[in-house]
Amino acid sequence: MILILLLLILFSTIFNGDDIVASANINLWLVLVLLCYKIFKERYVSIGSMFIFGFVYIFFNEFLNQTDFLFLEWGKNNVISGYYVSMFSFFALQLGYHFREFFNKKSNFYNTPKRPDFIKNKKIFFRLNIIFIAVIFLGNIFLIVEGLTEGRPNAFKYGILSSLSYAIALITIVNMKIYFKQYYGSNNYLKTILYTFPLFILFIASGTRFILLYGIIALVSDELVNLSNKRIIKVGIFIVFFGILSNLVLESRNDGFLNSGLTTQNITNSKNYTFNQIIVNKFTDEGMLRNAAMITDYSNKHGNTYGKSISFLTYWWVPRIIWENKPNQLDFWLIREYTNEYDDTGFSTASGFFGELYMDFGKYFLMPILFALGYYFSYLNFRFIFKNEKLNYRSVLISSSILAWIFFLVRSIMTSTFLLTFVVIAAYILNKYLKKWNIIN
Repeated sequence: MILILLLLILFSTIFNGDDIVASANINLWLVLVLLCYKIFKERYVSIGSMFIFGFVYIFFNEFLNQTDFLFLEWGKNNVISGYYVSMFSFFALQLGYHFREFFNKKSNFYNTPKRPDFIKNKKIFFRLNIIFIAVIFLGNIFLIVEGLTEGRPNAFKYGILSSLSYAIALITIVNMKIYFKQYYGSNNYLKTILYTFPLFILFIASGTRFILLYGIIALVSDELVNLSNKRIIKVGIFIVFFGILSNLVLESRNDGFLNSGLTTQNITNSKNYTFNQIIVNKFTDEGMLRNAAMITDYSNKHGNTYGKSISFLTYWWVPRIIWENKPNQLDFWLIREYTNEYDDTGFSTASGFFGELYMDFGKYFLMPILFALGYYFSYLNFRFIFKNEKLNYRSVLISSSILAWIFFLVRSIMTSTFLLTFVVIAAYILNKYLKKWNIIN
């Protein structure tokens, strides 16, 4: 069934791709059917399912509602090529993911491993996390105040250590969830939210919806497994809630949360819009198709970059005070090459899960690379989500961020991996020293 749906998506793209709206109207429902089929069949939210959800949420608003404008701005051929690359990239990654799933049929059914009690010293573990909350909140107080009152552009200058703060904040949320579950017998979300509320204030003040998503998924990750029909409905309600909240963060990030109003674009009263366009209008518009068109135009004129774009992942952590001439990442310099939308501050756009690879290797080499990446995602799903054979404190911290990382990766493979790297490093350090100090098992 999954292969049939993927082939239908492929054929719809091949035969209708020159008419992006027509093709996207068909592909929207094929992708949604694929997502629903996977969740009802597997009974948990896998990496594959989260990727599909992210793709729909991040790409289809632009596919269905922005193409006429993009044709005028970037040229019809470039935009159509960008659409083909977007859909073929989705197909190649999902094919690689399910290719491994097919040969590992035991991973089709989720088996919940029994989580051991991690905490040995209740008081110190609790107090340590309260200290984390206080230090993170107070250490980012200028960012929070500026973000809530003046918007993200004014808060950006205070975000020097923000990525590290976000990583520790995410781990602290998971720690508090572990604490309440071990000592009070259930996922007490209300208490966890109350104690970690200052961290969620930081996420909202940052003006970045995807950071907020990290925190929410870290909080509710235990609810995304062993899904009965009732729980699947709850997940659907959660998705709607996140959509509303993320739109609120989007609207408030430029002027400040306290100064914003609900001004979401509303097209529901226009007779010129189809049902599909009205639905996806509530999704995000991240400029994925625009950036794919830019990459197409740039590579046609200047050639590919042959590894220079994706290699930023290997040296992004080096401070510019040490490496003054460190190259900028693709999402920083490309938009400035073509538009005047951004100044020399740290803001950038996002080119999706395929952007850097597309710029480096072109569309033909891109597909086998994404097939291999999908295969690797299937391995990660089995290792961290489906059946965590070495269930320990460190792996629980990492697995709580994996699904959020995948969702964020659909938008930007770079920035999502930056944050996950901090989470993994912090998880290893905490696991080592908390065991050494006899705070956890």
